Amino acid sequence: MAKSRNRKKKKKGGNRSNLKGDKLIASIIKSKVRSFELYKCYCIESWEDFTILNTITVVKKYGQGKFCMGIFLVDPGCLGLKNSGFRYNIELDEVEDLLEKFYSSHSDDYIEIEYDLANELVWGAIEYAKELGFSPEKDIKLTQYFLCAQKEVTNKYELEFGVDGKPFYFAGPNDDFEFVVRKLTAKLGNGGFEFTHPILDGHPFSGEEEEDFDEDEENNNDFAEDAEVEYLD
Repeated sequence: MAKSRNRKKKKKGGNRSNLKGDKLIASIIKSKVRSFELYKCYCIESWEDFTILNTITVVKKYGQGKFCMGIFLVDPGCLGLKNSGFRYNIELDEVEDLLEKFYSSHSDDYIEIEYDLANELVWGAIEYAKELGFSPEKDIKLTQYFLCAQKEVTNKYELEFGVDGKPFYFAGPNDDFEFVVRKLTAKLGNGGFEFTHPILDGHPFSGEEEEDFDEDEENNNDFAEDAEVEYLD
């Protein structure tokens, strides 16, 4: 069932991470997050439409009522993983507020999905984009630990990325649109792919929203470069 956006906004909790140092948080995420209890996963209601961007969120629970969440902005039609981030040591009301924020720029509501589907949407998009010559953004080095290992993806949903057998590039406001189109043309030729023109409205990780996401130094993922990328092993 789709989540309503008419919920009264709760006051944001004040309890943030007490851990000192970005590398310590990174170490905990790398070593512990996969073992945390899965709470819920979400994506947009129109997740089967690969002509638009999708946001996949994995929420996990640990300790005494604490939560952490990994957020993945995916272009399933072409570029794969465009951005990702996480929140750590947050309360349930903060989880709910962040979900409202991250999905507010999408045209439809968000829904709860299975963990298997969340993994297939993210890892499948990454693999498809690699075949086209596009690498995932660097923060997957850390945020991947909210997902299963790539080799453990079940492919239960047998997703076929791209649209009608070829790439469909959904251009974002921060993309180098001409570069992407030139690269696709060089690889696939004219008519080998479809695309939309750059959009004006942002998504959870673009423009002001992206700046706001990274403003909390104790909960952002600027230090993801310290982690190793498992899917390249």
